[in-house]
Amino acid sequence: MDYFEEEIRQREIAERKTKVKNSYLMQKLWLWEIRQQQGLYFEKDSLMPYLHKTTTGQIYCDDNIRDNWRNDRLAKTLLAYRLIRNDSVLHTMKEEMQMYILSTRANYWNTYQSATILSTLMPDLLAEGSQSQTPVRLALSGKENREHTTLEYETVLRDGETLTVQKKEGVPVIYSSWIYQLKTEGYSTDAFDISTRFEGEENRLEAGTPVRLIVDVEVKEENSEYVMIEVPVPAGCSYATKKQFYYNEVHREYFKEKTVIFCRQLAKGKYTFTIDLLPRFTGTYHLNPAKVELMYLPAINAMNDLKKVRITP
Repeated sequence: MDYFEEEIRQREIAERKTKVKNSYLMQKLWLWEIRQQQGLYFEKDSLMPYLHKTTTGQIYCDDNIRDNWRNDRLAKTLLAYRLIRNDSVLHTMKEEMQMYILSTRANYWNTYQSATILSTLMPDLLAEGSQSQTPVRLALSGKENREHTTLEYETVLRDGETLTVQKKEGVPVIYSSWIYQLKTEGYSTDAFDISTRFEGEENRLEAGTPVRLIVDVEVKEENSEYVMIEVPVPAGCSYATKKQFYYNEVHREYFKEKTVIFCRQLAKGKYTFTIDLLPRFTGTYHLNPAKVELMYLPAINAMNDLKKVRITP
């Protein structure tokens, strides 16, 4: 095995000078798994650089080198999951990896991928879910002091109230919480950043002259799914066109006061969206803050500042 690991290392060094990069992470994971199965030592720190967290705290394994579906992120994560599951130190990350694998359900799963996921996760999920003959058992303390055993629970905390949730046993549980606050200025988060601008002069538009409103979105975390972008339209403007774009987005909804853009999945990086407007009425108007958020976890969001726009004859 030392021979194979050295061969991989030499190939990676040789490819640093070339434009084409090949992923050798699957080979590394297989060798580490063989070492683990045979009771041989493998350097756990070697695995850590390949483990990443998503916006929602899920963990996946990848080296960010594109490959075919047999060696894609899902395949690498499943191999890394087997390593982590059987390691006395790393096994604490097991549930976060389970949640990532289960959340990658998509139309492009083929039979092999589905079978691999089932054979890898199903024994663990069945064992964890059958320990007490209940799907899940939570201990609540604070506002409520009791055990909770059903699959859905929702509550509202007022000022001064606290609630501690501790999972005792059972299948993986999705837990989310957020605080509603009235924001008077823009803010970015660890997940997103957003800004808006007009082509040409920033805050002065001419009535009757079409203009393009540009929306810049930065996704700071990997695997942001079901992203919704709300872009208000100044009151003195209407739409010049109502185009549908299918690059990075799946649908647009053009309302009178705002445009809503829906994205199935956005990888880490910067994106630009455009909206064609037609200034119609002169005067000074507000361009309300644009907002980007996860549709099903709205607490993960960002917005920009309130702006003023002047429309001249």
